[in-house]
Amino acid sequence: MKKGFTLIELLVVVLIIGILSAVALPQYTKAVMKSRYANLKTLVHSVAQAAEVYYMANGEYPTRIDELDIDIGGTEYIDGNTTHRLFDWGKCSLFSNPAGDRVVCHNSSANMGYMVGFQNSSNKTGARVCIARNIDLTSHQNKICKQETQDPNPSNPEGTYYEWYYQD
Repeated sequence: MKKGFTLIELLVVVLIIGILSAVALPQYTKAVMKSRYANLKTLVHSVAQAAEVYYMANGEYPTRIDELDIDIGGTEYIDGNTTHRLFDWGKCSLFSNPAGDRVVCHNSSANMGYMVGFQNSSNKTGARVCIARNIDLTSHQNKICKQETQDPNPSNPEGTYYEWYYQD
């Protein structure tokens, strides 16, 4: 008698592996997005804290990221009153204008962003914003923002993305 697997046994094993993969892959994708979002939050909070320290020392918010006491890396470019830092994963921007002093970072591969408004700003004071750059409300990005903010509906539908405003 020959030892080995029959074609049916092999097909059953392949089918089981396929089902497990179909269940695990979306959860893995969501976990990766959550991780990237957590990294965005950490970076944004670090820049926001450094901007608040700058404000306490100088009486105004910085207009450039390189004025801060931290080095976030990236390549800088300036667009009016906005300083951007480009990274291989996305970009961070420091806004210093009448619309509100704030810092926002976007992760291109996760299609997500996070924004913090500075405490003494003229507008967006202390605001926290989870940005889902996907208009499908059932997408992983929107689910993460819903979970993060504990709010089922976006505060600001912008046409191509959704924003959830909240306070930490």
